[in-house]
This record gives sequence, structure tokens and C-alpha cells, in this order.
Amino acid sequence: MFLRRFGDAAAVNSVASLKAKVKIDPFSKDGPGGIIADMPLLQKSLQDPTQPPELSQFLAARRAYLKTFNAGLAKHNLDVLTFPQTAADLPPVTGKNLYPATTVSEINIAGLPGIAVPAGQYASGAPFSLIFVGPMWSESTLLGYCFDYEQATGQRIVPQLVEVPFE
Repeated sequence: MFLRRFGDAAAVNSVASLKAKVKIDPFSKDGPGGIIADMPLLQKSLQDPTQPPELSQFLAARRAYLKTFNAGLAKHNLDVLTFPQTAADLPPVTGKNLYPATTVSEINIAGLPGIAVPAGQYASGAPFSLIFVGPMWSESTLLGYCFDYEQATGQRIVPQLVEVPFE
């Protein structure tokens, strides 16, 4: 349904056109969505993309997650949380190594605002970021904290762009 909203003139407007365009099945075991390929809800949606999925269990889990998150902030009198965005150094863009785990999925699933800010670099030269996460609808507060952090630390490194052939 999401892809169909792009309309007939779009380069991709269905799962079939997406597969044809990228020359792989994004939801196959080897595709970028392979990690969720075996999920029964995904399989049901792929069989009939016109029917919205039944999400009551997801929504209940999301409500519980948000309740726990908000309770933690309140208990410790916190406005935001901040922590490393990734669990390890990033691999080269043109390599075959997988990217390390990030916290973005959990934040997105919960619907919480998060902003990644430069916080230096790994020994390899890859950028290191902190992510600031706040309760729902706290974007203006987060932007203020992020701006203050960036101004106080000066950690942004201007990238030196180089042309690298794609393998």
C-alpha cells in the first residue's frame, strides 16, 4: 500500500516493481530485509499487500515500551538520554562487512525523536556519533541540547570526499 501511494508515474510503486528495479528480492534471505523474511506478519502482507496488517500485539508492546521509557526519565528526573549510536566502528562503505548494531530501530519503532550528533571518530577515521533521545514531541528540547553539545565540544569533522570506485 505504501509504494502504491507514489502513483503510476513513480519508478517504484509495488513490491514487484521494487524487485525488478533493484534486481533482488528485498525480503529474501539474502536481501536487505532478510532479517525479517521469516516473520509471519511480513509473509501475510507480501501475499496480499492491499490488506493492512493486524498490529494489536505490536501496539501493545509499543505502549509498554513508551511507558517504561517515560517512567525511567521521570524517576531519574531526566530530559533526554544520550549514548553511542552504534555498537562498534563502521566498516568501509565498499566492503562486504555488515554494519554494527544501532539503536535507531528501537527508537523509530517507539516513535521517539532521536538526533545523532558528531562526537569524534574511531581509530579508523570513521565518524563516531552520540544519539540524543527524548520523549515524544520533545524535538525542540532535543535540538537545543544537540546544538549546545556541538557548540561546546566542536567534535564535527568536515569530511574529505574522495572518489572510490564501487565494487
